[in-house]
Order: sequence, then structure tokens, then C-alpha cells
Amino acid sequence: MVPNVFALAKLMNVSEDESQLFAIARQGLGSACWSLFGGFVKWIMGKEDDGSDSLAVQLVNEKHWEDLFIIIAVSKECLEKVTQTISFLAQPRESHLLLLAEG
Repeated sequence: MVPNVFALAKLMNVSEDESQLFAIARQGLGSACWSLFGGFVKWIMGKEDDGSDSLAVQLVNEKHWEDLFIIIAVSKECLEKVTQTISFLAQPRESHLLLLAEG
């Protein structure tokens, strides 16, 4: 659900600024503020306990590497070792909400 914060905000015409959307995204996962941008994003964790100085900076947009393809091959032996991180990273492409927001 965390990567869908921006998609939901766009879909529902939410008018909050980026700092408020960052705060919403961080409630699910501290580093989730990267999900508010497409492309290549750097997360700046910050030092405040409440996460108020945590932010994301878009380094290049999603069209920067239009011809880039990533292929991940998982062998049967390591199938059970897929980490939560890899599963989490696969979620944005599977979300119908993101497809609606892009369209």
C-alpha cells in the first residue's frame, strides 16, 4: 500500500503538498517517500525521530532510461529465499491504482 500514496493522492485529487504526502508515506515505511516520484530517487533519511526531515529527491525522471530493461531470473533453489525487499519492489508494477493514475 505504501507505494500507492502518490497514485491515490493523484486519483483522489488530493491537494496536500509533498511534505504532507511524505509524512503519510512514512507512516507505513520510513523510506517510502521515494515512492512519490518516478525514475531514480534518492532517499535522505534525516535525523529527527518523527521523520519530519526525511525527504526524497528525484535525480532523473522515469523517461531518462527509456530503453533500460531489467530482467530478474530466479532459480528454483533460491525461490524460497526471495526477500521481503524484492517482493516489495515488485508491488508498484502490480498495482491497479498505479495504472489508473498513469492513464
